[in-house]
Formats: sequence, C-alpha cells, structure tokens
Amino acid sequence: MIKSALVVLATMGILSTMHGPFSVTDQASGSSPLLDCFAADERDAGLEDGIGGVIVARYVNAARFAKPDGRVVVDMDWNPPGVQPAANNLAWFDDGYRHDKHPMNFVATHLLTKEALAFVRARVGSPQRVYHCPSTIDARPAGHEELDLWVYDSAEQQARLAALVARDPMANAFIPRRGARAFRFDPEWAMFSPNDEAKISEKSLLWQRSTLQGDHVVALTKSMFLPSGHYRVRLDAVATNTTSIPAQVRVVVTGKELGRATIDPSRTSTTLEFDVLNKGGATSGEYLTLVMTTGDATELRIDGAELELREARGVDLFRLFR
Repeated sequence: MIKSALVVLATMGILSTMHGPFSVTDQASGSSPLLDCFAADERDAGLEDGIGGVIVARYVNAARFAKPDGRVVVDMDWNPPGVQPAANNLAWFDDGYRHDKHPMNFVATHLLTKEALAFVRARVGSPQRVYHCPSTIDARPAGHEELDLWVYDSAEQQARLAALVARDPMANAFIPRRGARAFRFDPEWAMFSPNDEAKISEKSLLWQRSTLQGDHVVALTKSMFLPSGHYRVRLDAVATNTTSIPAQVRVVVTGKELGRATIDPSRTSTTLEFDVLNKGGATSGEYLTLVMTTGDATELRIDGAELELREARGVDLFRLFR
C-alpha cells in the first residue's frame, strides 16, 4: 500500500513538471529575463534597431517579430564585428540600412570581444547612456550575469551605426552587390588594423612607425565572398620613405595568396588583377581578404580600395533565384 502511494505521488510529481517547449518569452524560459528587460528598455529608454551578438540577436528578434513595429537586432559577430550573412535578412542592407527608415541606436555588448567593442568606439564614439540587462542562462561568458546596452542619442552616431552594418562587405551574399560591378572598401567600415596600430584619421587608416621594426601586416579588409570571375582591385594608399623593402597589397582567397603588388611611393594608387575560381558552386563564394604590409616605410596612409568585377564566369548566382 505504501509502495503504491509512493508510485502515485512520484507519477504526479513527474506529470506536474512535464511541459512542451517554452517560447522565448515564456516566463519559465531561460531567456525571459533578458527579453523582459529589453521590452522595458524599449518602452522607457527608447530602444530602436541595434547591433548584438548571435544570442541576443536571435532571442530578441524572435520576440520582436511577433510585434507590428518591425524593430530588429543585426547579428554582428567575429573580430572586428562583421555582419553574419547567414543570420540576417540581407534585404535590410539593400538600399542603405533598411531604406533609412529605421533608426539604429544601441549596441548589446554580449559576446562581443574587447577588440570588437574598441572597433565600435573608434568609429561610432562613446554612448550617451548605458543600461544593463541579465544575460540568458545558457550563455554567460566568464560567468557574467549581465550585458550592457550602449545607447546612442546623437543622430550622427546613429547614422554611423547604420553605416557600420550597411557598408560591411558581408552585408551582401556576394561581392559585388547584385546589379553592381564594383564594391568600395571604406577604411572606417570595411578595413581594420589587427593590432590597432593604424588609426582612423579623417576617414583614412593612418599608420606611423614607432617601436615595431621590419615588414609586417598593418591592415586588412573585412572578408567577403566572391563568385568566379576576373577581378581588378585598386588600393588608394601612399607609403612614405620606403627603401629596400616595399609596402605591398596582397590578395588572399580562402587562405591562398593569388597575387601581390608594390605600393609605389610615387603614386597614390596601386592596381592588381586576379582570377577567382569558385569550386563551391553557384550558391557559395570564395573567401577574399586584402592584406596590406608596411615594408620598411615610416608611414602608410590607406584611403580605401575598390574591387571591380571585370568578367563574370560560370553560373549567374542571382539568376537561380529569379
């Protein structure tokens, strides 16, 4: 009799705790404290569109899609922060950022590295307000139970946040953009210095030799995907006081160097042509990075670069989806 009663009680206990999957906003869900905090900050602090890592972007977007106002969080990961093309709606970046109709005014710091946040500060500036929200239970790096929300009230800074995502090379499935023949790499938005040696100066990347001697990598473009074709790249850069070791630009595709060119101190631009064979097929692209090295120059100023598709080869990627 006692055993039967214990079995009944155990069964009742199990049944009382059984449930189907929670929605992200269910109060029993591990994400609900974060989403409750976001909802309060939307109401009280005026959160609009923003930037966040994968966890915040997915949870908050899932909750926001049920609302009619259409606000979103752009998933930007990696270092430096870059648009994750597989995790965002690329139509958001087709004509400016969401056709310039949706202000972007915050950055959620969760899962963004110190280097990534320094990249944002250098290009956008310091936020006017900082709020705190609980991290989701399933993702608390280094035990941090809270994340910060950097809120920008300045219209100029909000425009710079929008440019950070809209001018990112990964804001497109492939480069150049659909219907375009060329893509412009702005130093502010599409280039970075791996050790933060080169600084943004009047919309250029400026590097000046200090204690680090010898030839080394000083700047790179953010990576992008290229379909098969023949390309030409023009780097707008000036090297000063090179002697025996020239500054160079190198084209690296999927880990393999396809070519390099010397940055001539007597010229303001350097050109290089190369071929890309995309073995992955019509729905993928080869992973391209432009790498800039110092040689023995004392100064290198990079004003930007332009990548031009000179001849498309193989299957038209976009015709497949028409």
